[in-house]
Amino acid sequence: MVRFFLLLITLVLITSCDTFFKKDNTYEQEIIDFTTVDTSPSFEACKELFDVDKTSCFRSTIQRILTKSLQEYSLTSEVQLDETVMLTLLINTQGNIKVTAIEKRKELDIRVPDLTTAIENSVANLPVIFPATKRGIPVQVQYKLPITLKTKE
Repeated sequence: MVRFFLLLITLVLITSCDTFFKKDNTYEQEIIDFTTVDTSPSFEACKELFDVDKTSCFRSTIQRILTKSLQEYSLTSEVQLDETVMLTLLINTQGNIKVTAIEKRKELDIRVPDLTTAIENSVANLPVIFPATKRGIPVQVQYKLPITLKTKE
């Protein structure tokens, strides 16, 4: 009789183990937003900053450097200019930057024929850029930058 109860208890324990240790095959999927980056691209001067400050530093530094570089070119126009040119820049995973598009009025090509070359050369001469990252992995980002052109009187 004792053997019967021991056998019964053993069978119950063996068959119930699956109930206690049943694996849950459902898992929660983590949603990853690929339209944003964890850290924005940065220059050496902005490297130690975080979030909004880093983005703001990058934006102001790139505008300042490009403005200074473009002022070194002797771009001339016979008419008064007050134009905004929109640059689309691509920063790859190695931190290399290139101009992918320049949005401007067609008249500007006639008035300032060397503008495109000056912009491309200025971008090519930017200092080292640390790429943007997503989850610790360098990612490619596109960056739009407005450049205002005003002639001196």
